[in-house]
Amino acid sequence: RRVHGESRANNSQQRQMTTLPKLPVPELADTAARYLTRVKPLLTESEFIDEEKAVRELVTHQSLQTALKEYTESHASFVEEFWNDSYLAPKSTVVLNLNPFFVLADDPTPSRNDQVLRAASLVFSSLKFCCTLRQGKLAPDMFRGTPLCMSQYNNLFGSARIPQAHQADTLDVSSSDVSTHIVVIRRNQMYYFECLNSDNTLAITESRIAKNLHAIIADADKMPIEEASRCAIGVLTTEERGVWAEHREWINRNDRNRTILKTIDQALLILCLDHHSPSSPNELAANALHGIYHLHNDIQVGTCTNRWYDKLQLIVCENGSAGINFEHSGVDGHTVLRYVSDVFADTILRFAQSVTKTMPSGGVYVNALFDVPLKDSGVNLAPMKMEWDMSDELVEAVRLAEIRICDKLLKCETKVLEYDGYGKQFIIANKLSPDAFVQIGFMCTYWKMYGRFVSQYEPVQTKNFFHGRTEAMRAVSDKSIKFCKLFCSSKATTREKVEALREALEQHTEVIKECSKGQGVERHLFALKCMAQRLGQNLPEVYHSTGYHLLNHTVISTSNCGNPALDYFGFGPVVEDGFGIGYIIKDDGISCTITSHHRQTERFAGMLRQYFEEVREILTPEESVVVVPGAKPNAIDSEATPSKHEEKSKLLLRLPSKGGLGRELELLDSASTSSDPNHAKSWRERSGRKKGDEKYHFGDLTRTGVKTLRRMFS
Repeated sequence: RRVHGESRANNSQQRQMTTLPKLPVPELADTAARYLTRVKPLLTESEFIDEEKAVRELVTHQSLQTALKEYTESHASFVEEFWNDSYLAPKSTVVLNLNPFFVLADDPTPSRNDQVLRAASLVFSSLKFCCTLRQGKLAPDMFRGTPLCMSQYNNLFGSARIPQAHQADTLDVSSSDVSTHIVVIRRNQMYYFECLNSDNTLAITESRIAKNLHAIIADADKMPIEEASRCAIGVLTTEERGVWAEHREWINRNDRNRTILKTIDQALLILCLDHHSPSSPNELAANALHGIYHLHNDIQVGTCTNRWYDKLQLIVCENGSAGINFEHSGVDGHTVLRYVSDVFADTILRFAQSVTKTMPSGGVYVNALFDVPLKDSGVNLAPMKMEWDMSDELVEAVRLAEIRICDKLLKCETKVLEYDGYGKQFIIANKLSPDAFVQIGFMCTYWKMYGRFVSQYEPVQTKNFFHGRTEAMRAVSDKSIKFCKLFCSSKATTREKVEALREALEQHTEVIKECSKGQGVERHLFALKCMAQRLGQNLPEVYHSTGYHLLNHTVISTSNCGNPALDYFGFGPVVEDGFGIGYIIKDDGISCTITSHHRQTERFAGMLRQYFEEVREILTPEESVVVVPGAKPNAIDSEATPSKHEEKSKLLLRLPSKGGLGRELELLDSASTSSDPNHAKSWRERSGRKKGDEKYHFGDLTRTGVKTLRRMFS
């Protein structure tokens, strides 16, 4: 296996996980049928005929299916080992291609958004999370009352991705249970200090962490940034994996450098103290994804070199903004999200505790999220600087690595869309799935922009199974295509558009449910392919088909991962002509971080915003007024009334209901119906009403009038 060492789950976690069912191996015929529904929207009629032929040939390979089922009997999952290897096999750089990022929300207390205070607080809470995990006291993840697999958490701290020259990388987890220190990078210079005792208790206080960080910053900032750039060894982790493996071999030939490398590999996490203050959402996201490009006298002095991408990285900028960049092979986004959320919550609760301690007797005491003892066991807590022995070869390697990664990051565009017109509450009020709603939005935006449909990926977590990770969901379907075409048609009615939207979202949601139950397509096909390669067999024809190629050429790669602890989440595009979209659906807004290799990313974001606005219009009918003759006057809003010729009329305001249809509210208005029969005739003609009708539609309210009426009924 590509995972080296053994990360041992504690007894209580192990008992909880072993009660989970194994991920089922779907029946081959079922997978074949589902596969055809996935690829059909991407193919021409003749291509689909060829695809059907290839799928019929696939179903005849029952020996592969049997071999996979036999393999599953002696393994935790039929796909886990193969899937881990797929993360470790690519030889390209992990920057942009593999490592995702989170940008944390600011601390609610402005005074605590100082770099050192924020970093110390986040590190201290991270240490408490780690101790709680190792002690077996971390509450299990749950989804609608169902426990989820916790195995990934053992890969979170103390693990390291190790490059290999002529084979797939390895994930070293041998230190995940015993690591006790963290590594700090400031202006490309590296330090470490001890944090935990060997019995998984805290050895350091938050204030001592802050003191250490102040000392590190003071020392690192003495060196001119241009000189510090020459020893930016961390930039070597951005190289293609084979090149980085060769550099590690050079480093290991030197005793001092080998010791430093081991200290980094075994660290709980990497804390990057950036000498930069991002000033916009785009810059915040880009800094967390790949760092900032900035030259001084043609020397790279940006934060893009102040990283170590083979491990979990906590990034804190000078203005206190914070983010996470994580090595993806051992953990998925929702695992890291749980860690980030708990850490963020703990920082807030600890601050609340400090406030309640100053309150007079009878104040409300706030419980901590983690109850971890602090123990003085004589551990040396002083920060230690690690100084590399920089040979001419290493200096040149650093220079070239910086040039190459900057070429790549300058090709990548990162744009943040913060849509605040509505969010989860509005979507749910219309009885729609928020996630499916946003997914169809990405697809429709691409269709409007480029006039074609492409493969769109969304991971669906399968942690409800033992050692489950994710299954692939593809958004393009017959019903989603129907909606996109109707939505962009000037001939389709609003009702037709809404009905098509509901049908597309219902189909999307049903496929999501199938995937979450282990009845997906792509993980099964991938495992069968790996099994054929392991057995030395020729691959079935379907793996060489047009459909399989198009399905796996993910032009729109997406992931939904967020809660109030996060502002932004994202990753790079997975193909050269693709978009990477990380999104967070908030109660009253939708945040999307969109990346591409300069494929008009800003324009895509603008058209996505426009789509969200246009969908709101078809879900929220125009507020309109209906006139009923003979009512008594009662002034409400002058802008909402008919002309002075119309007297004594009752107004009905049609307000949107939760279902998006509307309900009539009777209101009194100073407007009146006219006694002039000619005026009444022209009114009927304008409104399309017949003589004798009791209600006459006379136009739309202004926004001011609508707001006034809504306030009355709120």
